[in-house]
Amino acid sequence: MTEIYGTFEVMKLPEGKWQLLSNPIYFLDSGKSIKIDHGFIFDGGSVPQAFWSLGLTPVGTDADFAFLLHDWLYAKSRMGVEITTRHDADLAMLEVMLYSGVDSVLAHGAYTAVRAAAYPNWGDGSPDEPEGLLEDPAGFEWFRDG
Repeated sequence: MTEIYGTFEVMKLPEGKWQLLSNPIYFLDSGKSIKIDHGFIFDGGSVPQAFWSLGLTPVGTDADFAFLLHDWLYAKSRMGVEITTRHDADLAMLEVMLYSGVDSVLAHGAYTAVRAAAYPNWGDGSPDEPEGLLEDPAGFEWFRDG
């Protein structure tokens, strides 16, 4: 079962960036855990401003922990430390959004958007699984026991 321990404490930085002041730990369905150390700088959810009125903003919503985890996994990939695949990082974001109480339609919309558009921010900037863009998240295995 997905669980998150710790708090979401951030400090606003210039140019739309945020610095993490806490140390959240994620326990995902597979039993894997991920700790994000304070000091990590991220930009939150890349949500177009036109959608903010639907309740999904870069920081300050139920999606905060999901966006933080997603940004951290992508940042690690750009440093050459691939903890998982891009597909599974996107699914982890979806899993944490749903766990955190984000509306299912908004969560699945965000998942579809990152599958379609976020690949330039992963590792070397090339899509790792282009055929996975329309995959059903129910097939997600990385965080599931089977």
